[in-house]
Amino acid sequence: MHTPLVSVIIPNYCHEAFLKQRIESVLQQTYRHFEIILLDDCSTDGSATILKQYQTHPLVTQVVINTTNSGSPFLQWQLGFSLAKGDLIWIAESDDIAQPTFLECLVNAMNKSNAIVAFSNSQWIDEYGHSIKRRTTKTWSRDFTMNGIDFVKKYLLGYNYICNASAVLFKRTALTAVTNDYTQYKASGDRLFWIQICLQGKVCYVAEKLNFFRQHTHKVSGHAAETGVNMVEDFSIYQKIKTLVPFNFWEQSLICGYHYHSIHYCQQFVGNGKQFALSAWEQTRFFNMFSYITYLFFRAIEIVR
Repeated sequence: MHTPLVSVIIPNYCHEAFLKQRIESVLQQTYRHFEIILLDDCSTDGSATILKQYQTHPLVTQVVINTTNSGSPFLQWQLGFSLAKGDLIWIAESDDIAQPTFLECLVNAMNKSNAIVAFSNSQWIDEYGHSIKRRTTKTWSRDFTMNGIDFVKKYLLGYNYICNASAVLFKRTALTAVTNDYTQYKASGDRLFWIQICLQGKVCYVAEKLNFFRQHTHKVSGHAAETGVNMVEDFSIYQKIKTLVPFNFWEQSLICGYHYHSIHYCQQFVGNGKQFALSAWEQTRFFNMFSYITYLFFRAIEIVR
């Protein structure tokens, strides 16, 4: 079996409470051919002290502690990429946890499918590690591999189904086609990043919950949803991808219908957040009640199927 080197990048900012558990969950992986790159973006808590405890570990190849904050988690991703030597890359966010078989399962899946990227199902947890129940459709209860363009259209431009970097493994060679644009976004840079990765080949999904995605009050994403920033950035990304990939009438209706639903009925805004979001999406003729009803219809089919 092919055993590629995996570069595990752990970018941290003020996650002292979760950091040691995260690092230990990486060190306990059953797949052993990996290196660990530890990064800290000038944390104001005790994170640096924890990271320094691991700097002599044989699997830790880099420990970089910034003296000034970069201002963007995506700039930390880029720093990690520049230091990585592996064939595959795993961005293991510092507040999440992994099952011991995470790397083993995803490396095997990538070997079998020849995918450019693979990601696993995730169990959402709170800051204490307790499970958070979420409703999902049957689509996510079974493994699948699909063309990257189709995956982007169906799963990355409406709701972002790669919502956590910690669940993903991808080929380092894919970075050559990724522009630096994603680093300019405050909230949705990861969406653009994964789109650019997925467009390059096949996407493999593993239905087993191998990743624990932590929800807490100190997440870096902050209040982007409340202010409408995430929706405005999502529209910018949608417009950008439309210049690269052709979309038919129904594909555009489903994407815009999802955002119509989110802005009008789901997302909790503060201040002028809703108006800010609408100012972007109302620029497209597909942002209307018909698209919303179309989205609900196809969503219902997916739930019962």
